[in-house]
Amino acid sequence: MSNAVLEKRRAQVATVEDGKASIACAKPSLAGSVSQRACVFCGSRVVLYPIVDAVHLVHGPAGCAAYTWDIRGTVSSGPELHRLSFTTDLRERDVIFGGAEKLERGLRALIARYSPKAAFVYATCIVGVIGDDVDSVCRKMTEETGIPVLPVRSEGFRGSKKDGYAAARDKIWSRVFELYRYAMGLVIAVLFFRMIIPHAPYIWYNWLGMTSFDDPLRLAAIATFLFQPTFMDILPQYIVYMIFAPVLVKLCLDGKWAYVMAGSLLVWMAGQLGLQQIVTTPLNELVKGADEQGIRVSFNLLGWQ
Repeated sequence: MSNAVLEKRRAQVATVEDGKASIACAKPSLAGSVSQRACVFCGSRVVLYPIVDAVHLVHGPAGCAAYTWDIRGTVSSGPELHRLSFTTDLRERDVIFGGAEKLERGLRALIARYSPKAAFVYATCIVGVIGDDVDSVCRKMTEETGIPVLPVRSEGFRGSKKDGYAAARDKIWSRVFELYRYAMGLVIAVLFFRMIIPHAPYIWYNWLGMTSFDDPLRLAAIATFLFQPTFMDILPQYIVYMIFAPVLVKLCLDGKWAYVMAGSLLVWMAGQLGLQQIVTTPLNELVKGADEQGIRVSFNLLGWQ
């Protein structure tokens, strides 16, 4: 038995005689030990699975797509598109000539057939080796289809499963900041046109109040979602949720779901009892502008979980 065990794996191997083995997390896989641990790709899939109305496309060999919903189940009360496993099935010819064109065709077909809200493309080991420009393909398909097509840099050799969690987290946060830039850019554009279009401040009063570039406190309130322009009031809610989602998912994966549930319940109770007013009342006075509007939000983030 001792001669059959790789030296660097010896501490994690238990025998019938002693039944003891140490636990070591976040260690890269060891060459020659196929069953050592899951890879970066697996970690990314676990984190992004709960997005049930998106296409999850594995850009790599068919074998990688075996890591599906049935291995790490995510239940849904609505769409179940996440339960379908899609792959570009890269083969020898693709390794030589590249698989970018195949990826593009696959995305176009899947989006046309299933009409998802988004699409995730998981880069596997072979993609990292041959150098397919996954980011470029995803940008092109986003422009063509009008839905977010997000590349996930989850090549297995990048590290351990823990690094896969980080890769998925980074992709969610990049989408958060993309939405934030769109929202703030729209506000700046409207304020600019208000300066040159006659009577625009009064025409658009219900949307932005009397906000102008001369009111730094109001601009700061908009930037921090304390003052939400009409028709943009639901977007900040989802941006905030997306910021916290990776942390909460990670806690659940670490077995701390009870703490997440308890904390969520306490925050929700605080919202129902109006305890947030201890903070919001003085803030309202601080950011109140010439139009007598201070904090303006349509959704209580504490009560909408």
